[in-house]
Amino acid sequence: MNNQRTFVILLVGVLVLGGFVYYINVNPDVLKEPTSATAAPLPEKLLDTLPENVASFSVIDRVKGITFTAVVNEKGVWQIKEPQQGDADSVRLNTAVSTLTSLYPSRTFTESVNLTEFGILKPDYVVEVKQKNGATLKMEVGKKDATASGYYVRKEGAQNASLVPTAALDGVLNLPSSPPIAPPTVLPTLPGPLPSVSTPALRQPDAVPTATYAP
Repeated sequence: MNNQRTFVILLVGVLVLGGFVYYINVNPDVLKEPTSATAAPLPEKLLDTLPENVASFSVIDRVKGITFTAVVNEKGVWQIKEPQQGDADSVRLNTAVSTLTSLYPSRTFTESVNLTEFGILKPDYVVEVKQKNGATLKMEVGKKDATASGYYVRKEGAQNASLVPTAALDGVLNLPSSPPIAPPTVLPTLPGPLPSVSTPALRQPDAVPTATYAP
């Protein structure tokens, strides 16, 4: 009786093991380590450079016919060349450069679209960034979208248009009309010499008559 029971247990074990081996042979991927989900690729920057690599940049307003150009001098200070020359407001210029070198599209149109409708073929603005190594990056800015919350743009060499939030570009596109000229430095004026005060001459006392007594 015990031998029969042992035989049944062994038979069941063999059948279970055989079924497992068959399942593994049919489904070999079961033993592979699970792979993490592939993350969606991040969009590329529209102007792929860093602020410290920028030597100059221009914003061309083709609607108003105004060009803004700023360059970094040998001391690392921003100066405006167009539309009027002068020292630049470093805060506004550094903000503009940081914005341009960190622009990512909120959407890229991979499907076939008519770029004429986006205003890309005849852009309202053209942005050019010249790097210290001599390379130039360019971006065309067309119309706003239907909700006026984004600009249609296209970087040089791209076939498709992208959408960039208006809040990210408005400050840059306003530079031709409102160049950030630094206010002139006002030097403190030193006080002049004190006015001379004339002192009136002291009046001499009248002579006191001397009495003469006859002897």
